[in-house]
Amino acid sequence: MNKTPLPGIMKFHRGFPSRVLKNKRTLLVCLPFTYAADKTRRYPVIYMHDGQNVFDSSTSYSGVEWGAYETAAALAKEEPPLEAIIVGIYNKGEERISEYAPDRDAVRGGGKGRKYSEFLVKEVKPFIDSAYRTLSGREHTAVAGSSLGGLISLFLILEYPEVFSKAGVLSPSLHWAGHTLLPLAGQKADPEKMGIWLSMGTEEGGRPGKQKKTAESVLDSRRLRNILLSRGFKKNKNLVYYEEKGGRHNEKYWAKLLPDVFRFFLKP
Repeated sequence: MNKTPLPGIMKFHRGFPSRVLKNKRTLLVCLPFTYAADKTRRYPVIYMHDGQNVFDSSTSYSGVEWGAYETAAALAKEEPPLEAIIVGIYNKGEERISEYAPDRDAVRGGGKGRKYSEFLVKEVKPFIDSAYRTLSGREHTAVAGSSLGGLISLFLILEYPEVFSKAGVLSPSLHWAGHTLLPLAGQKADPEKMGIWLSMGTEEGGRPGKQKKTAESVLDSRRLRNILLSRGFKKNKNLVYYEEKGGRHNEKYWAKLLPDVFRFFLKP
């Protein structure tokens, strides 16, 4: 999985069944580097969508991974150390679009995002909390993803603030189904209950160096940022907004942001 051995522990749970979605998938759990040595310590948990892209380039659809394992290794060496259990939830291939989109788009489909959210909250999280030494409270639980994974991460923190306190919303597909998550954020985003990392590359949705005007995806992310600020979120406190100049819609750019996303989740 990694060319350079690291002292973490990787656990596969293959064929994890879902009664809600009526299918099975793989969960890949990365345990903290001190997990085996300290049998009494409990850890925060970060749930990540598109799990096959999170740790391993050989299973990533693009051949490029997020580098979450290496990021965890580096953060564990910081002072103070930042450690968490990271759960990569594999997508279901042909069901990915449907499961990550809360509302159905007339052209692109989707619409099973609420069921997927229920699967994560009512099936995956209870399993992880029972199988591992987690800090199970909302204040120690985060969720992250990119593209449609960013969209469903935003939906999860808006609809389940009693479960998640932080969300990594990277390059979210906010255009989906007529931008339905923007008004939802205007109704439910609560600065007293949640922190949101929101980022977008300036060249997402366009050819490098060829865009003559600001891309819709960038404008959408700014609209979401402004909605959150109007709701009382504070920059660089419970809201981080980052536009990466030249950033594109792929794992290479998301991997560059991951250390800061994890710090946002884990620092007190």
